[in-house]
Amino acid sequence: MDRMLEGKVVIVTGGASGIGAGIALAAARHGAATVIIGDITDQPREGGAPVLQRLHSLGTKAIFHRCDVTSRSEMDTLVDVATPFGGVDLMACNAGIALDRISHRL
Repeated sequence: MDRMLEGKVVIVTGGASGIGAGIALAAARHGAATVIIGDITDQPREGGAPVLQRLHSLGTKAIFHRCDVTSRSEMDTLVDVATPFGGVDLMACNAGIALDRISHRL
């Protein structure tokens, strides 16, 4: 397999389930050194813990960080989490937002 992400740090928003989990796993298979999963909760569908376990089994450092993508300060903190790993090389902005959840903010 092509290791085009060898040694890179990847953040995936919405990474605890669905398409985001798939993106995180693909990054690991392509050699990412660290995958940071940002999601609003680690309990949706598959959940953060099972995705982290699969990433670790591929030999990739992986962490979960709670993050609400509608909050600028939480997004800033998510990016800051990557600092000890060498910063962000790639960010997959995959998180979805339900309109009824944010309509009160509009």
